[in-house]
Amino acid sequence: MIPRLFLPSLARVATLLFFLPAASFAQRDATTPPPGGVPLISTANVQGQGKSELYTLKTTGPASSPTWEIATLRDTNPAWAIQLIARTTAPVKKGDIALLRFRARVSHTHHETGQGQIRAVVQRAGGDYQRSAMARFDLLPQWQDYHVPVRFASDYGAGEAGVYLGFGFHAQTVQITDLALLHYGTKIAYEDLPRTRVTYQGQSPDAAWRREAEARIERLRKGDIAIEVVDSAGRPLPAARVSVEMTRHHFEFGTAAPFSLLMSEGENGPRFRETLFSIFNAVGPENDLKWPFWAGDRDTHGQHRERTLAALRWLKEREIPVRGHVLVWASSKRLPKEIVSLIGTPRQKEIPERVLAHIRDIASATAGLVSEWDVLNEPYNNHELMDLFGKDIMVDWFKTAREVLGPDVPLYFNDWGNHDLALDPVHLKHFIDTARFIQSRGGPIDGLGLQCHIGGIPPAPESLLATLDHYQKELGLPVKATEFDFMTDDPQLHADYSRDFLIAYFSHPIVAGVQFWGFWEGAHWRPAAALYDRDWTERPAGTAVRTLIRDTWWTRAAGDTGADGRYSARGFYGRYQVRATLGDRTVEAELRHVPGATGPTTLRLVLP
Repeated sequence: MIPRLFLPSLARVATLLFFLPAASFAQRDATTPPPGGVPLISTANVQGQGKSELYTLKTTGPASSPTWEIATLRDTNPAWAIQLIARTTAPVKKGDIALLRFRARVSHTHHETGQGQIRAVVQRAGGDYQRSAMARFDLLPQWQDYHVPVRFASDYGAGEAGVYLGFGFHAQTVQITDLALLHYGTKIAYEDLPRTRVTYQGQSPDAAWRREAEARIERLRKGDIAIEVVDSAGRPLPAARVSVEMTRHHFEFGTAAPFSLLMSEGENGPRFRETLFSIFNAVGPENDLKWPFWAGDRDTHGQHRERTLAALRWLKEREIPVRGHVLVWASSKRLPKEIVSLIGTPRQKEIPERVLAHIRDIASATAGLVSEWDVLNEPYNNHELMDLFGKDIMVDWFKTAREVLGPDVPLYFNDWGNHDLALDPVHLKHFIDTARFIQSRGGPIDGLGLQCHIGGIPPAPESLLATLDHYQKELGLPVKATEFDFMTDDPQLHADYSRDFLIAYFSHPIVAGVQFWGFWEGAHWRPAAALYDRDWTERPAGTAVRTLIRDTWWTRAAGDTGADGRYSARGFYGRYQVRATLGDRTVEAELRHVPGATGPTTLRLVLP
């Protein structure tokens, strides 16, 4: 994960500024802003702004070089609900150039990316708050430098403009130091100022990790295919033309899809279905199977169960596998009202059995329609039921799910902050320890769900692979990326990292699937992470993902049978439509090419 510093052309160099955890083997360049900048703000005048119940502010260090620690006490929005503000101390002219710079880190966060967030703005101090510069950054636990070029939008007198750093995001603790706004006037071009952007270790087209991953994909995700073409008497037919066309991947490339939109005949429904199935071969309802929705608490249309079951049957008819999410999410804000109302009352003791009854109810109602289930979700920070009744209740949830669903429906343990060992080792250790605890008491965990919500500073693919290696060694269970998305305002970075995330995961032997947490801006919890704009324009990341799944990793082969009547090819595991033609005779058949065979997947076609 590397914030990249674009240097001024006058430096005549192309240097990158690297910031990575030590495990990523990067280094930091000592480049400084161009000389000649005159300070426009005073650190002595930096003030906090926001409601006192939303944040705390602590200042440490010498007065000449203070460090501000801002704790956002609960999830808050908008970003400017909590701010550090420093007014300008001298006038500036419209078009004048300046550079905002600061160092920052996050020391604590509950955000699913494991990263902090900050919004940096230079704007008019009041009125219409006319902006001269704005940027949003994701923060790591390591100190990083940030640079934002500024071109003043108007003339401002002293104090009429200022720097506004916003912290109204998720609960987090952020530290800021070395804050400065340097005024260059017209002495330097805007384009020559350094600008912090983001790249990551292994992004270059010739990265060694990618070559190695592609070699593993060739070995792990493909197998030999043999087509035998014979006549009605069983005699081999040479020189028959054979085509082998893939129709569906065996590996699950899925996406979250709200059932209300998936089944809609409104303006965007048909386009949503068309685009979804042009790329993905699996679906997970975003909210429809969560307990409060199943119970009707959060459904404004009524008949939620009936509509959800109708959507599941529709997907079943089309042989689309569905991930069930989630049986138990163990905190008050994730439970239905009927359960929350019992907490702290004499009837609280009823809750464990009520949870088991829910598992039996929804698992029975959806039996045969849901191919796998997340039994437990996010216990790292959603553990109220465990606090009330003990950790062993998690074991009961898995055992009950197995009793109802049987051995053929994989049961997953799902959490966030567990996709990168270098980013959040404490969270990852809790995930492994919890899995071991459940297994040690007979809980049947069949797979590990890594949510993979990636913040604006993405982990290096080699770090993702090392984390998967760690799971393989420690638990040996199949892994799925269950909620992948990557939020950035850099389209090329979005495309490159979406591509490389898929390559890394598809290349690892323990990975059984990747599910995006949405793909369309009009139905995405993080619109910047979508693959398609609201008007259905394909973003560069959408092109990268579609090209990989439906082109690079999609087998189309053709050739003639030899003297023995055989045609051989090597293809990705999945379903195929196979055709053989000789003269005016043609025959077609479906081939299911799956891993595990000791030899080629063979199909015999008889030409009448």
